[in-house]
Amino acid sequence: MSGELILGNFVNGEFVTPKNNLVFKSLNPSNIEECLGEFLATPEEEITDVVSSAKKAQLLWSKKSQPERAEYILKLAKILDNETVVTHLATVMAKECGKPFIECVGEVVEARHMCEHMAGYSRQHYGYMFPSQVDTRESEVLEIPKGVMACITPWNYPMAIPVWHMMPSVLKGNTVILKPSEETPLCAQEIFKYIQKANFPPGVINMIQGGKTTGKFLVENNVDAIIFTGSTNVAQKIQAIAIQKGKTVACETGGKNAMIVCDDANLELAIESTALSICKTTGQRCVSAERVIVMENIYDSFKKGLVEKIKSFKIGDPFEKEVLMGPLINQNAVDKVTKYNDLARSEGRVLLNGERVGNSKGYFISTMLYEMDAEQQRFHNLLNEEVFGPHAAIIKVKNLEEAIKIHNDTDFGLSAGYLTTNIDTARILEKELKVGVGYLNGPCIGAEVQLPFGGLKLSGNGNPSGGYLLNFVVHHVARTRCYGSKIKTAYGIEDPKKG
Repeated sequence: MSGELILGNFVNGEFVTPKNNLVFKSLNPSNIEECLGEFLATPEEEITDVVSSAKKAQLLWSKKSQPERAEYILKLAKILDNETVVTHLATVMAKECGKPFIECVGEVVEARHMCEHMAGYSRQHYGYMFPSQVDTRESEVLEIPKGVMACITPWNYPMAIPVWHMMPSVLKGNTVILKPSEETPLCAQEIFKYIQKANFPPGVINMIQGGKTTGKFLVENNVDAIIFTGSTNVAQKIQAIAIQKGKTVACETGGKNAMIVCDDANLELAIESTALSICKTTGQRCVSAERVIVMENIYDSFKKGLVEKIKSFKIGDPFEKEVLMGPLINQNAVDKVTKYNDLARSEGRVLLNGERVGNSKGYFISTMLYEMDAEQQRFHNLLNEEVFGPHAAIIKVKNLEEAIKIHNDTDFGLSAGYLTTNIDTARILEKELKVGVGYLNGPCIGAEVQLPFGGLKLSGNGNPSGGYLLNFVVHHVARTRCYGSKIKTAYGIEDPKKG
């Protein structure tokens, strides 16, 4: 497969090669000497053509009934339930993004679950009736599709997140154009081979390859709405463009997520939950924990246990048995994590010294774990900026009130895990933590398709993904029916004495 030029775009039901000389490569982050394929970035004029064809397809697609549209989604779900298909997609994913193979299997299952979940919505009610102030009127709220959805997705969930974006969109009568991450173009191509087998009508689901410039061209084009998962910085740029053009945007972005360990927590459970929150996917999840807030009564015993637990995790090739941590995605990620690790060495008290491990062909790095003081939360970059790698600070606090204050003192608000055996404490945390996703007595990772997935503050813009995208991908419009031969208004304005 090395050096092979791959037909990366999918337009009108067919794979096509962009007419461009701009080549980008997909490398195996576990062995950068292995090129998984070469791809061509999509030029602006071709993006315009794809948008135009998607608009034409949307006019026909929206006229199909919702149950009929769901049949295509259900067919894709059945395809993704095949063991051979799952193994193939998981293998490609493990090679291209570096996640352990078993994690990749779980991601394909998650993509199938979203298909099944959306298909299940097809025969449920939508829209709703309202009583009118006037006896000769009745009112209802209907859902109408927005049109063409631009879906821009990250590399760390290169199959599940695209499906999370696309299936709610097409169920509700929209067509989609996916721009996958330039780090995982092969993953996108391979799952689209199975989307093609589901026989969606031409133009309903499209995919274009490329990097930041391709994404910018797509956002600036004549699409009707945008769904984005990725960095906060890019989300802000997308929203700025969209506002000028009157487009709506759903953004799910980064976090500075925390685990909160109360003094009555089950210590073993707390240690394992925290270790997995820091290290799984090598800390490259938007919900990964980078802060650990621990009450002083159990601080020393928890710290000792966490260090030993993380030391036990195996780092290596995604296909090796018992590997929990694969490589970082690329050299830029290594440079960024190294920068923050160096800062932690100079400002914190190091417990685990994150550093390059393994051979020089892979982007493998061990976990950085260090202590910081509570008062540093407010002003220190280490406690306020997302690292996106296996990097976490432990912070000692006196009580629950201080734990909540420290937790919320950040510009982000995506995910939190909190461990306590006291139901009153749990309820206080559930109400007062400023996050979109919270987990009692478990890791701060582990989204499910039926739940909203998105953050507060800089971690999102109030349009969570998952099943709750169903609300974003449609316009909710009011319709009122009037009966009789006389005009009546809700507040009697037609009567001069009342008006």
